[in-house]
Amino acid sequence: MRMARGMLPAVALTLTLVGISPSMSHGAGHSVTLFAGVFGNDEFVQIWEGVAGSYAVHDRVSLVGRITGVHYLDSSRFREGDSGIGEAGVAVLVAPRTTVTLLGGSYFGDIEDPIIDGWVSTSQMIGGHWFQLSAGALYGFDSERWQTWNSLSTPITDTAKDLILFGGVESVIYSEGELWDGDDFVHNSDKDDVRYRVGPFLELYKRSWDAGVRVGVGGGDYGVYGSGQIYKRFGFGS
Repeated sequence: MRMARGMLPAVALTLTLVGISPSMSHGAGHSVTLFAGVFGNDEFVQIWEGVAGSYAVHDRVSLVGRITGVHYLDSSRFREGDSGIGEAGVAVLVAPRTTVTLLGGSYFGDIEDPIIDGWVSTSQMIGGHWFQLSAGALYGFDSERWQTWNSLSTPITDTAKDLILFGGVESVIYSEGELWDGDDFVHNSDKDDVRYRVGPFLELYKRSWDAGVRVGVGGGDYGVYGSGQIYKRFGFGS
């Protein structure tokens, strides 16, 4: 079923935030991370920007939060508009180089939907190579939509250098849930259909700037997509 252009799916606002999670990870001291990105396919173009913060209250525990503005444009499928997501929670270092993060929050603006969001991130040495794995899930209580995502990457160049290139693959599996008509959620006959997107990405990280850029391509239920994002972290000691 093709959705009316006046409808806006809650799912679209968080699908492209996959990969931002490193800015929310637990670490020594306090930090603020600025990020921005773009995502596009045959059905819509989406731009987002935001700020994430982490405040260490213990060697293993940080309070974390994130505010993201999302702009939905050039869409032949969905209603165009501006929305946002506000989240706050905790990140716990449960093992060396392994963090579990749990957030609660809500959409605001064009969509209102309380959500719970969480993931685990780990970096491990396997066969003489470092691998970074992140896996998470999100649920919207009013939209009745869910999403799971996975990201696996490894350094391609020497990690002792200031400039490091990573290569990886990411996937998202989700349901669309109910549709937002501008005032409330309305029935979507396809809400329980399981959809997906998967593709490779490259990420270039500059250690001295604590900043990076990431680009990806792939495909899924909405056809071929392209994405890009940048981020910059500011640390403030312990």
